[in-house]
Amino acid sequence: MSSRYFLAPRFLIRILAVLAMSLPAAAVCAFDKYTEIPPLLLPPYDSNSEIHIHSAAEANALRQNTIDYLWGGNGLPVNKLPTSATVYTGGGTLPADLVGLKAANIAGAEKWQANMDFGYSTSMYLLRPVNTANANRLAIVHHGHVGYSTRFSLGIGTLTDHLLLNGFTVLSMEMPLMGWNTQTSFNLPSGTVNLTSHNAMVSTLENQPGGSSLRFFLEPVVQGINKFIQTTPNYNDISMFGLSGGGWTTTLAPAVDSRIKLSVPVAGSLPLSYRDAYAAAQGSGYNDDAEQDLPAMYVNRAGYMDLYALSGYGAGRKQIQLNIQYDNCCFYGVSSQTYANNVKNAVASTGAGSWDFYLDTSVNSHQVSTNAIYNVIDPALGIIPIIPPKPPAPAINEQFSVAGTPPPGWSYDPSNGGSPTISSAGGLATFSGGSGVVSIVNDTAFNPQALPITAKMKINAIGPGGYLGFFFTDEPSSRLHLFGLQVNTSGALLLANDHGGAFQNSQLTTLGGYNGGPITLTLTFDAVGFTAATDFGNYTTTRTYASLGKGFTIGDLGSEAYLFIQNYNFPANGSVDWITVVPEPSTIALLGVGAVGLLACAWRRRKAC
Repeated sequence: MSSRYFLAPRFLIRILAVLAMSLPAAAVCAFDKYTEIPPLLLPPYDSNSEIHIHSAAEANALRQNTIDYLWGGNGLPVNKLPTSATVYTGGGTLPADLVGLKAANIAGAEKWQANMDFGYSTSMYLLRPVNTANANRLAIVHHGHVGYSTRFSLGIGTLTDHLLLNGFTVLSMEMPLMGWNTQTSFNLPSGTVNLTSHNAMVSTLENQPGGSSLRFFLEPVVQGINKFIQTTPNYNDISMFGLSGGGWTTTLAPAVDSRIKLSVPVAGSLPLSYRDAYAAAQGSGYNDDAEQDLPAMYVNRAGYMDLYALSGYGAGRKQIQLNIQYDNCCFYGVSSQTYANNVKNAVASTGAGSWDFYLDTSVNSHQVSTNAIYNVIDPALGIIPIIPPKPPAPAINEQFSVAGTPPPGWSYDPSNGGSPTISSAGGLATFSGGSGVVSIVNDTAFNPQALPITAKMKINAIGPGGYLGFFFTDEPSSRLHLFGLQVNTSGALLLANDHGGAFQNSQLTTLGGYNGGPITLTLTFDAVGFTAATDFGNYTTTRTYASLGKGFTIGDLGSEAYLFIQNYNFPANGSVDWITVVPEPSTIALLGVGAVGLLACAWRRRKAC
């Protein structure tokens, strides 16, 4: 297939996109990227023009052509094995790289090192489950562009824990240069270079011997599969799940490695022509990572729609692409409806395999939602999931009467800095030592989208200049999304929320005369809004989430949120007397129809209503 044959549809859209972006801003500002299809993707545009698979023979030829490009004609490296070392045998403290996962689900862990060309290597962790019901089934979980401290954020940790709890062996992976993969050196024929970004990897490595720069993103997956098959001769199947850059990897790897039977890339891609069309409609460019926009791959070999089809093609194989309609990062919107059926039909034309698309509307941020886990991934795996039981109300009634460091039933928040000591005895939890922010997390899960929740905390004292409060988060290991109430020694009562990189403290009021002594904070919230109150001055207020700005809604917490208590501005000490959390089926009808309509407008449009 000629490069010209692949180029034509996107080339036309890109020319039109450039012309559209040169128009005055008023000409494009009315476009709603979440609910409207970009004009350039409406008829006469037909996504079939970008699909080149109409038979098994065409699919096989395109897959081989892509493999030849990626590995320089040397074939898929199915005989290369990573080196391995056992790093955890259960029952103790997890290795630092795995902190944030639930040790109770992990019987053992091995660190596998994928050694590739130019002396470059990346790491992965093979996690063996305590429950062995599905231990001969491998689930690869691949994260995207995240730092080390956020390596299990955005639902990746939740998905990993869920798969382990349900008895799957999990291979936990990160992209090159991301998370625990810190090596930047490549020993090229011309000398050693240090490449510190994916863009630098692609621009520097693309013309080196041995194949494409993209193989450094994909070969660790292939080597991991090789090792699993070698060590598990009675294995059943191999599945792959990934978010963002991990979702992109979960798009390409199954396209070339047919041993991956099920793949669910989450918020990982849109076809390049679609990104151009969004750029035109929005009046601004669509930011792509270099590995996602490389002409040698997506123009000259296989475009994204072809890769989708290849990932679903083959006996017993299936891919479900999952994007998030209200994603606050990328790959948002409803334009997928213009290509989903055509890709599905392309796979059907081969007579083997299947492909489908799922649009997640349950959250409004970049994550693997619990909806995706329970309603997409679990059914695709063919399992009835084990779900941790939720305790009866009050779900948390903590009096801090039992001594412990941290208090029994709580754990230190791994994203804290400093060296805090948080201990309980005599009815108080005392925060002392360390610096900055320290907090403890309770492992009880709540679903704030299903029931109103009321949390009350009695503060005994706040140290000079300090802040003390409680929050709910969907990610105990990272606190990327949060919602909660805190007070400082100057009497500022603050509602904190984070839409995912959009943190804000909204000052609700100033409690005149408060100076850090005893106070009870109360926060009741549901799908619509919240009521915040204190017993100091008998203050109370009821508001919508829209009143906070920054786009926060209850969807940011998903359907599984965790409580943590936070003390800020150490070394000032603080102490908490007790805290309770109660899911309440009929406690509040917070706001009227007008407010519900306001929130619905904000949800749909993400702009002023």
